[in-house]
Amino acid sequence: EVTGRAAERIDMVVDHVRELAGVDAAVRLESENSFPSNIGFGSSSSGFAAAALALVEAAGLDLTLPEVSTVARRGSSSAARAVTGAYSRLDAGLNDADCRSHRLDVGVSEDGFDPEEDLRIVAAHVPAYKETEEAHREAAESHMMQARTAHVQDQLVEMTDALRDGEFDRIFETAEHDSLSLTATTMTGPAGWVYWQPETIAVFNAVRELREEGVPVYFSTDTGASVYV
Repeated sequence: EVTGRAAERIDMVVDHVRELAGVDAAVRLESENSFPSNIGFGSSSSGFAAAALALVEAAGLDLTLPEVSTVARRGSSSAARAVTGAYSRLDAGLNDADCRSHRLDVGVSEDGFDPEEDLRIVAAHVPAYKETEEAHREAAESHMMQARTAHVQDQLVEMTDALRDGEFDRIFETAEHDSLSLTATTMTGPAGWVYWQPETIAVFNAVRELREEGVPVYFSTDTGASVYV
């Protein structure tokens, strides 16, 4: 049974679907991950995306995926992007018409690389419990937050262009740099919260060694110690 802040986030999603459908029906919602929660693998993203899609279907609503993303966003911003899938962008806005997720156009590179078909991901699970809500609070109070907010606009343009051209190195070099920027912001809040573990750094080093040997590989982390390669 979910309690506390997690329950509040679920209630916001459920209540919004009730409002959209004009119903007040009771809801029993079960969610199960194939991996542990709160380790930096996006369990809230997948969980709230699945919940939003299931609730919208159960309520008989006929919504587009960008519209469903506005439902999922009430539980998790990353869930909004998970609803539309692949390479998606969540636009900022003050209402549901503006603040919604949409898939970005993806092209194939001159050497035939297709970012949607040819990408392979290895998930390195590094055990270290973290609280997403705490990470959000720390980032908001970091002295680097303002700089990151300004910098990320240029990163979005760079990523959009790289995806359109299907350029592997450009796409994932941008993603790796942005991951480090996010981490720097999160770790420089008032608590100085460090959530990387020695194994996290070991994966970073292994990836960079492979890259020096000519292997096209990059890393990224979310708010946790685990690593995507």
